Amino acid sequence: MQPFVATNVHHPNPKVMIKNYLIVTLRNLWRNKVFSFINIAGLAFGISCSLLIFLWVTDEMSMDNFHVNKDRLYKIMENQTYSGGQMYTFSSTPGPMAPVLKDRFPEIELSTRITWSERRLFQFGEKSFYEEGRFVDPDFMLMHTYPLVKGDINSCLKDNHSIVISKRMASKFFGAEDPIGKALVMDAGESFSVTGLLADVPTTSSMQFDFLLPFEWYFIKNKNWLGQWDNNNIRTNILLREKTDPKLIAEKLKHEIDNHTDQSKNTELFIQLWKDSYLHGKFESGKQVGGRIEYVCIFFGV
Repeated sequence: MQPFVATNVHHPNPKVMIKNYLIVTLRNLWRNKVFSFINIAGLAFGISCSLLIFLWVTDEMSMDNFHVNKDRLYKIMENQTYSGGQMYTFSSTPGPMAPVLKDRFPEIELSTRITWSERRLFQFGEKSFYEEGRFVDPDFMLMHTYPLVKGDINSCLKDNHSIVISKRMASKFFGAEDPIGKALVMDAGESFSVTGLLADVPTTSSMQFDFLLPFEWYFIKNKNWLGQWDNNNIRTNILLREKTDPKLIAEKLKHEIDNHTDQSKNTELFIQLWKDSYLHGKFESGKQVGGRIEYVCIFFGV
């Protein structure tokens, strides 16, 4: 007896199958409209939140990483010890410190003082706007990566009445005109000539500003308090020379303030990578214990 052999076996059309699956799915969704809406909306909301959190985490993790010299760029920090042994950490430093460190320690290639954000009124003709910016030393432009669209990076802040502005600020005051050489009046007082035009500061920069002014001008105006070694009021950044051991230079800097003041010897200096300072800015008893990185980890886990 011969085995039965099937002939004309029918193979279902994949397109027809997919169409049938879609029809069945749509019918089920339509029969259970409320349940289906809750599931689809929940899924869409969850995916959207996850994407937004991922973008935020990525942005936070990339903060200050655009600086070309990011692995040699440090900020000076202070540990101050008080009665009872309690230690507090500050990012504020004495006004005269930056140029002294650069002169005393060959391991330091460049240094700059940086004020906290200053809100100043600028005027050009009939136009006047309040702008946010900072006073910095000339080395600032060489240490950090804030590209100039126009101007000389080596000399744009050497004159005490020079100013470097962002493209956004230039557009507000001068429109499409070339801003170089034009004068801005600050706080209805002195004039500053535009010597540099900056590309707008990246959103991944922890330090935001629309203008930069010479720190020397600021120092002269506030020398009575800014010139004191026992008065902490601005930030100090340094750029180490290549192949410099940061631990060795940190040890040398540790008691530097003691050499310039007769006050209580309760302050020790240390250095922190500038690119790390945004996320790792929390200190307890002189030790780094966290900061914004904690929120980044929590949201990333979510």
